[in-house]
Amino acid sequence: SWGYSGNPFGDDECGKFYARAMSVWGMLIACQGFIYDGPQSVIGFKPVWQPEDHMSFFTAAEGWGIFRQKRSAQQQTEKIEIAYGHLIVQKLIFELPKTTSELTRISVLLDGTEISVHTDFSLAEVQILFDKPLTVPAGSVLEVYLDWR
Repeated sequence: SWGYSGNPFGDDECGKFYARAMSVWGMLIACQGFIYDGPQSVIGFKPVWQPEDHMSFFTAAEGWGIFRQKRSAQQQTEKIEIAYGHLIVQKLIFELPKTTSELTRISVLLDGTEISVHTDFSLAEVQILFDKPLTVPAGSVLEVYLDWR
C-alpha cells in the first residue's frame, strides 16, 4: 500500500508537505546567489535575499563558514569567515547595485592585512583576482570593502 496519498515516494511518513532534505539546500544556494568552482578556486555571492544585510553559511570542498554582506548607498562590505577547514581562492565574485557606474575603492584584507589584487568591473559585477591562490584557514576572515559612485 502507498498510504493515503497514493504517492510511492513515502510522503505519508512525513505529511503532505514533505520535502527531501537536500531540496532545501537549493533554496539556500538560490537565496545567497552562491558561486563556487573548487578546481578553479572561484567563490562568489550575489544575494537575492536581503542583499543590504545578508548573512548565510556556505560549504566549500575543504571547509565551511559564514558569508556576510552589508550594503549602503555607495558602499558594500563582504566578509567570508572560515569556521572549519580552509578555503583556497584565486577569484572572488560579488554583485553590486545596477546603478553602480564606477568603483572608487577596493580593499581586500585577510585577518586585517591588506592584500594586493587585480579587479574587473562590468555590468554591476566585480571580480577580484589574486596573483596566486590564497589559502584562508579556519578562524580567519577575508574582508572586501567596495565604494562606488
